[in-house]
Amino acid sequence: MYTLGIDIGSTTVKVAVLDKDNKILFSDYKRHFANIKETLKDLEQEAKDALGENEVNPCITGSGGLALAQLIGVPFTQEVVCVSEALQDYAPQTDVAIELGGEDAKIIYFTNGIEQRMNGVCAGGTGSFIDQMATLLKISAEEMNKAAEQDVRCSIRPEEFIICKDGTDGIHGTVQECTYLGLNTHYTIDTDQGDSVEIVEESSIGEGLKKGEKVLLKVKKEKINVFTKDGDTNLIRSDAYEKQ
Repeated sequence: MYTLGIDIGSTTVKVAVLDKDNKILFSDYKRHFANIKETLKDLEQEAKDALGENEVNPCITGSGGLALAQLIGVPFTQEVVCVSEALQDYAPQTDVAIELGGEDAKIIYFTNGIEQRMNGVCAGGTGSFIDQMATLLKISAEEMNKAAEQDVRCSIRPEEFIICKDGTDGIHGTVQECTYLGLNTHYTIDTDQGDSVEIVEESSIGEGLKKGEKVLLKVKKEKINVFTKDGDTNLIRSDAYEKQ
């Protein structure tokens, strides 16, 4: 008989199937987006497809697993107990364990008894935070991990500007060219930082900028790029996003 371990966390469902020697035969995880039952059903079907029809001894853990365990009549074990028992079996020399969950992080001390602390319900520094940053960059978590393994440099550069009528906070520049295009006017502006910026704005009668006029620019959109240290390869090229 195989052992079926199910971990239902705040953001994902994890499944592992082990044989009598505790060798992992199948394991996978998926984000559940609050649809826990269907996600678990899909993972169990994948395990069945990979291993065939087998009798299993199931157990559920995780912050979202208690209600489902009670509903389907499967034994439930609190997640800290699972982690501590597994480490005492597989790595008995462990003194401290840090678990990064979907929306919280836990630290377990084993010396002089078991003590647990957690950072509260905050995604910063947890698995969910990694997913959120990958989503923002429009890449997969695997691509983000690949970039993290290399010696890289990052750049956040302005991608789109707007011309400000008032204020002093921004990038100063001088209008070099004005091209009236009917509904819109195309401006070429040289900034005091030595860059040339092109901006298209809606035309307004009698209020357009003139060549040589001083202007103030503010960043509307930015783009994140992650390069190899030599600058030859762009590992992550995000779409421009609105500056907050």
